[in-house]
Amino acid sequence: MDGRSQQVNIKAYNDAGQKIKNDGVFTEVRYKSADWNVRNSYDVFLNYRRVGSLSGVSSVEDYSKNVQGVQIGATYIPWKNWKLKGFYLAGKQVTPTIGTDKQDVNVIRGQLEYKF
Repeated sequence: MDGRSQQVNIKAYNDAGQKIKNDGVFTEVRYKSADWNVRNSYDVFLNYRRVGSLSGVSSVEDYSKNVQGVQIGATYIPWKNWKLKGFYLAGKQVTPTIGTDKQDVNVIRGQLEYKF
């Protein structure tokens, strides 16, 4: 063994014979910071992602894969140790999962969390 590393290029294909993407990009802009310990603190965020199904890149908000699109959301701390969060994600599939047409990906999520 000579100590050189070899890069393995794994190629996977969907049922239509298209290569499944294994790369990704994620970028986000966030205004303010919702702090669990500060009542009435909040943040607002906007992000863009192009995350292939086999990519190691992951969203910090929803961990979605195979999506290219934009997400907008907000977090609000109504009381100490309580967090209210919501977002909307609008995009399309990076690699089609059924046939050859990319399906729309539209997600709306709201959640209330309590920290013990």
